[in-house]
Amino acid sequence: MLRRPTALPSLLLVLLAALSFSAPRSLHGQALPIATRTADISVFGGFATGLPDYGPYRNNGGSFGVNFTRYLHLPVAPSIEARANFLNGKTVNERTYLFGVRAQGDLFTRLHPYANFLIGPGDIHFNFFNNGYVGDNSTVYSIGGGADYDIARHWQAKVDFQYQHWKTGNNVTYTPTLTVIGVAYRIPFRPHFRQGEIRH
Repeated sequence: MLRRPTALPSLLLVLLAALSFSAPRSLHGQALPIATRTADISVFGGFATGLPDYGPYRNNGGSFGVNFTRYLHLPVAPSIEARANFLNGKTVNERTYLFGVRAQGDLFTRLHPYANFLIGPGDIHFNFFNNGYVGDNSTVYSIGGGADYDIARHWQAKVDFQYQHWKTGNNVTYTPTLTVIGVAYRIPFRPHFRQGEIRH
């Protein structure tokens, strides 16, 4: 069994601080009303790697998902998110299908940090003979965060980290971690104009 990560509290503090101090960008200096985002849907996918908390080897695979974000002119934008993670390794394979909430901030013009909390079912399969114990399942809780970085009009680069908590039917607890490096494609809803926001 691998030791549980100890850097999680520090990572979450950094993410929460970034979200707390980020604020909506104010716009100045134009004589026309400006368009503001109302909502968007983002589809993402990427390479996932992590520690399964079982055996000495890393697991590798993919992560795919979608989130719906509403922009309410607040320091953070709330989202709902669904994602699936598929990781394979020499000792175990792990599958998770998660749904939950996300809070996104706009720290800089192109950088969008976020934190999320997800929950859903997970399956674990053991890749060796274990006295007939070939697999199990669990309700999985996942907490983490990351950042999206604008690289084109609708495209973003994505990096995030997730810490999971499993408790299988034989009453064994696992705490896998995974890191995702990928891309997201953002589909914005048609912007509307706010007459109160007039640039000078």
